[in-house]
Amino acid sequence: MRIWFFFAFTFLFNFISSQTLDKNIDIDNFLKDKIKRDDVYDNDIRIRLDFVNSLDKKILINYIQTPDSLIKNLNKSEFEAVKLLYEIYERELKKMNDEFYYNSKVNYKSLTSKSRINNLLLVDELNTYPDSYSIIYNNELLKFKYSNLNKVINVLSEIFQKNENMLSGILNDVSNFKKGFVDKPLYYPTWEKPEIILLYNKINVVLWCYSNSEENFINLKKKTFGN
Repeated sequence: MRIWFFFAFTFLFNFISSQTLDKNIDIDNFLKDKIKRDDVYDNDIRIRLDFVNSLDKKILINYIQTPDSLIKNLNKSEFEAVKLLYEIYERELKKMNDEFYYNSKVNYKSLTSKSRINNLLLVDELNTYPDSYSIIYNNELLKFKYSNLNKVINVLSEIFQKNENMLSGILNDVSNFKKGFVDKPLYYPTWEKPEIILLYNKINVVLWCYSNSEENFINLKKKTFGN
């Protein structure tokens, strides 16, 4: 079975979700140790801030019209497939964020501020530009929960191919941009097949377009403020 590489190489949930406080452990010493280790996130925080800020202002800003152009080109079945995969992605990301928050609050008594900030930046990064490889492809449980997941993935791949002239610029620019951040946590494992990486990079482009489309903004407004 394929390893959940995302949770292993991101920071093992920041040493958080894999750890629980044993009642026999001296809690004061445990927390003091974690507070001392909290400084290891200084570099990650700096890199993540630079990454998201530069991605927004140097790359994605050049494609602000593309999301609506793509979504308007989709037929009903294509639109529903994109919307479904985006909703799955959002739910998984929210679950991850909720776990981060719970462990920071309950296990670490809100004392590991840099770890908490790093988590917030990670979630913001994954909201800014999707990483479907980490959140969806490496989540084996999703395949049992959604029997049609592979079919939906294929639909999004076909959408990219049909609209390649419109979308290839985003794919290439984001890929080249990431090469300047080789030290940033959360990248593909070196042993992954290039065709898998390319497939999910294409999926990311389609999901990003939906995320920044007027259709999604309308749904977001309804969820946030109601009808």
